[in-house]
Amino acid sequence: MESLFVVDEEENDIEVMKIEKGEESDEENEKLTGRCFVTIAPKSPMTARVDDLLISLNVPLNCYHAVLSEFDETCSYLNDMLISMGSDVEKSKTLLYEARNKLDDKNSKIEGLKLKIKNIICDRDSLRRDKFMLAYNIVNINEYLNVDELVYIVNETLNKKEQIKNLNKTENLT
Repeated sequence: MESLFVVDEEENDIEVMKIEKGEESDEENEKLTGRCFVTIAPKSPMTARVDDLLISLNVPLNCYHAVLSEFDETCSYLNDMLISMGSDVEKSKTLLYEARNKLDDKNSKIEGLKLKIKNIICDRDSLRRDKFMLAYNIVNINEYLNVDELVYIVNETLNKKEQIKNLNKTENLT
């Protein structure tokens, strides 16, 4: 069961009612009545000390009260600014942390892509070497074997289906 507090303000009186959700009768709800007072925050300790010192020296209040009040207001303003700046610093730290995480993610993706590029380059170089070796071996075969011997070797190593398939490929190339 949840409680709900209702505030009813009339002049200086405040009526607070505690209403339990789920209850149907208003008689069981509690009513609290009191007076509301607003006070000014106490002066800073240094201002209070200066005030006490000046009073002990019999300096009239009107001579220094405006200056002390202005000083208190300035201190309050600076305190509020510090709190606000502290909040801004925390927000900036959070944003910086998020930006660093995103940067780290991007850097790791970049490193992954660089590794893939290196692998592709290695594969390309390997294929070039294989192509060169294949071309070199074909040239060597042509030097040592004549066409009839090459046809004989191919016929001995391949079955009839593979021979027909290769024959069709070579006819299509020419």
